[in-house]
Amino acid sequence: AETAVRAPRDLLDAAATEALRQVAVAEVKEVYESDPRVAAGVEQAIIAAFDYLNQVREAALTRVEQAQLFSARHPQLGNTPVAALLDASADQLEHARAAALEVARVAMATGIKPEALDVQRARVSPQLAAAQVAPGIRPGVAGLVADALKPNLVHSAAETARRRLAAAEGVELVRIPRGSYILRAGDIVTDRHLELLRLLGMLQPGLNVRAWSAAFLLALGTVLFHGAYLYAFKPTVATDSKKLLILSVVYLGVLGISRGVGGLSWYLAPAAAGTMLLTTMLDGQVAMASGMAMSLTVGVMAGGEFRVFAVAAIGGLAGVYGVSR
Repeated sequence: AETAVRAPRDLLDAAATEALRQVAVAEVKEVYESDPRVAAGVEQAIIAAFDYLNQVREAALTRVEQAQLFSARHPQLGNTPVAALLDASADQLEHARAAALEVARVAMATGIKPEALDVQRARVSPQLAAAQVAPGIRPGVAGLVADALKPNLVHSAAETARRRLAAAEGVELVRIPRGSYILRAGDIVTDRHLELLRLLGMLQPGLNVRAWSAAFLLALGTVLFHGAYLYAFKPTVATDSKKLLILSVVYLGVLGISRGVGGLSWYLAPAAAGTMLLTTMLDGQVAMASGMAMSLTVGVMAGGEFRVFAVAAIGGLAGVYGVSR
């Protein structure tokens, strides 16, 4: 950029706001809700497995028949773990049963996602070892617990969407204050700079019909206002070409200077200086009327800022009053 460009008015930076919203949404993790019925089912499955084991152990069958009967319901265990369970003492099985239920309760309380089921099953054996379950029956007990475990965390698409919407709505709008730099001299112009300039109406690829139409109507209104006022109340000025030239030069000079200093601040518009010149060279009433039109035009040039219009109008009236005293 050859010259610096400042924002002539406050601007909502929609692109930056949207980028922050996307970051906020991305930080919201998927929401999973726990299903208590699954935990109850897991506990019942472990209790049923140990009850069935005791029934098989007490059945009047040979050890081979007992192993075949228990393996038929729990084929995932294998022959060696099943044999160890059948040969274990009652005290060992009672302790293993309590430890298995505790391991399952902790796992379900923590929550198991479908994709984390295998990881949780792999943790069962070390947890049983920590609970001092007999090493001989530990593989069989771990197999029973692992088989009973089920995912109890269900993905909630609705709650996830609700939280992400709340996160997006909670992002503060990014605003570019009036007077802030859009471009500094020497900056490389990027697509973002071009977008901001376009939003501010400072970059037009072609003829801006609306802007030119508004400028034409404003100029026409200003001319008609001055003409009507002068012919109605100051005919001596309206019929004097020299006075009309003075009025035109001062009026256009104030607008030109205002446009030049607008990049710094529109409040520097020299409306007071213009009305002081008109009061001195023409008439206080003419200066007052022209000053109001001048202030309105400066306010429009500043992007429709009422405060700029008000400051320029007050300054113009003060200029008339100061010279007229």
